[in-house]
Amino acid sequence: MGKRKRAKELRRLEERALDPSASYPDIDAALYARFRSTGAAGQLAPTVKEALGIPAVNRAVTMLSTIAATLDLNAYRAGDRIQPDPPLVARPTKGIPPGRFTRDSVFYMACYGETIWLTTERYAEDGSPASIVPVPPTRLRSDWNGVQHDWYTLDANGKRKGLDPRDVNQVTLLMDPDTGRGIGPMQLCGAALNVAIEADRWAARYFAGGGMPSVFLEATGILGGDEPQTIKDQWLHDPPNMPKVGANITPHVLNHNPEQAQLVTSRAHSRGDVALMFGISGRLLEAPVGGTSMTYTNVGDLATELVRLTLAPYYLEQIEQAFSDLLPRGTVARYDVEGFQRADPATRWKIYEQAAKLGVLTAEQIADRELIEMEADQAAPAPVALPAPTPLMGRVG
Repeated sequence: MGKRKRAKELRRLEERALDPSASYPDIDAALYARFRSTGAAGQLAPTVKEALGIPAVNRAVTMLSTIAATLDLNAYRAGDRIQPDPPLVARPTKGIPPGRFTRDSVFYMACYGETIWLTTERYAEDGSPASIVPVPPTRLRSDWNGVQHDWYTLDANGKRKGLDPRDVNQVTLLMDPDTGRGIGPMQLCGAALNVAIEADRWAARYFAGGGMPSVFLEATGILGGDEPQTIKDQWLHDPPNMPKVGANITPHVLNHNPEQAQLVTSRAHSRGDVALMFGISGRLLEAPVGGTSMTYTNVGDLATELVRLTLAPYYLEQIEQAFSDLLPRGTVARYDVEGFQRADPATRWKIYEQAAKLGVLTAEQIADRELIEMEADQAAPAPVALPAPTPLMGRVG
């Protein structure tokens, strides 16, 4: 094989080593992926797909996105709930459940640090959005001038197709000032994710690859030629429990520590790192929590903490602000998180017990408060009238 043909074959093999399901928006990203495929990626951040292969990361991202999907998005004007909700609020994306819109938006923010909504339909009368779709951030490219993006996509032939900036809404967790694109835990904490990935790979290789040998055969003399292989073949020829007979060979049983073999301590530490990355309580990720006086926390308290300290300020608030910009002036969108703000029944009754002992509340007042709690989710605020929706324009793009 000639040198040129051999070099071409090597390039073909290298290109095949890249992830075929990934997209590389520019030459820098392609070179980065090529460098990863050479095995010299110890200092580089893993891909989103690799990071989601870590059980703790998968659980964190799934937890955030699926809990967010259970929350109702409502519209308000001057502090009053609008009933019924505007069509865009009731179903942001035509043809899919409203919870999926929120789930996908939070999922992309957790994985890529941003979610991008593409407006696919508008009302003919005023041009306001009638349907918006969360799209994977990797599908859209942009040129950033430090203030705004010039959004575009590439077709199968690599031809650039520009997008109307009015049809693209970017919601970021954090923003990279150099590119204007979103960045999140997976992009910023690559070193910690690499540790977790390599620990899992070590454990998988240990057991899938046969682990360590259970017996070491020590010869009292010097072996040469094919003697070591011959002795090993003879040892393996008989069933494992059959007594072995050999001259000048001493067997030694090798004991291994399963915890060390699986890097249990390191992998548990990685779960704590993932909890810190995403701002989630270690208890929700089965991470060991030490040095704390808290001995018991019920599921309701953990769920409330997750929503109050992580989901609401990091994700929901950004989505609410961006969504409100798509609604008529004076109308805002808010997620209903009241169910997570109320104390659980056991906690409420402890408070009632103390309040009754102090004479602050009577039995009748306690009963009234519990009745309010029971009816809170069913209470319907006074409706605010909205104009009827106008006919749709054609599909964008």
